[in-house]
Amino acid sequence: MEKSHFSVYTVIMIQKYTYKRLTWIDLESPTSDEVAKVMSEYKLHPLVAEQLLQKSLKPKVDFYNDYIYLILHIPVRTKDVVKDQEIDFVIGKEFIITTKYDTVEPLHNFSKMFE
Repeated sequence: MEKSHFSVYTVIMIQKYTYKRLTWIDLESPTSDEVAKVMSEYKLHPLVAEQLLQKSLKPKVDFYNDYIYLILHIPVRTKDVVKDQEIDFVIGKEFIITTKYDTVEPLHNFSKMFE
């Protein structure tokens, strides 16, 4: 990867990474203002925006005209405990939005590659 094609910046507490024409927006425990900003910029359905504000009990997949919304629950081992961590994905043609409610170490480590 050529480092010169990347840009990274933070708006509010929204981590935004760009590589060529793909933008990754990474939210951790977002506020309603952060979700409203992302909703406006990426034209997300209000129900998706509402679900990004809180954890859900089960995984799901919803298809919209311009994107797919996924809720995944991933088992993560910390010391001797395995716990469930949720990551929400909104995947569009030129963007990926991830929302998590705790630090997900593998995703956090992956984001460091863009800095």
